[in-house]
Amino acid sequence: MVWCSKGHKAEKLKGFAGLCVKHYRHAYYCAHKQLEQTRARNYKRDLYGRVYVTYQKLRLRCLGRMGRDVTARLYRGLPFLPQSTFVKWTWKTKAYLKLYLAWRESGYSLKLTPTIDRKDASKGYVLGNIRWLTFIENCTRPKRRTELTGRNQYSKPLKKK
Repeated sequence: MVWCSKGHKAEKLKGFAGLCVKHYRHAYYCAHKQLEQTRARNYKRDLYGRVYVTYQKLRLRCLGRMGRDVTARLYRGLPFLPQSTFVKWTWKTKAYLKLYLAWRESGYSLKLTPTIDRKDASKGYVLGNIRWLTFIENCTRPKRRTELTGRNQYSKPLKKK
């Protein structure tokens, strides 16, 4: 009789010697979960995957399904492009490819991650109002106050006089 490392009756299982069926299934599940996480990370770093992930995030922000309370309120209801239009626009601009290659060459540095930026915060994600920037450029640009809320997404509400 063979016992697993957890004290259960074990069978000789290929690849996971010394584990019972219960712990073999758990080890198998963990190995596949780790593989899926690796695939997801690689997709987010892929030339095409980065565009689609960015689009899904902006779409969820505009629908009010992503972000904390303040962020969700600021973005909810903003207009956004259809996915096909966004993807076509991305490939026409050429700026995305330049930013992506620099990001990949840096070893996927957070500072050089390509992000989407709205030129006018009150207009939403529409053609003529969006552009690709690096993460650091997007964070360090001057924060503009929106006409709708009287504040930007990082500031506290303005005090009324």
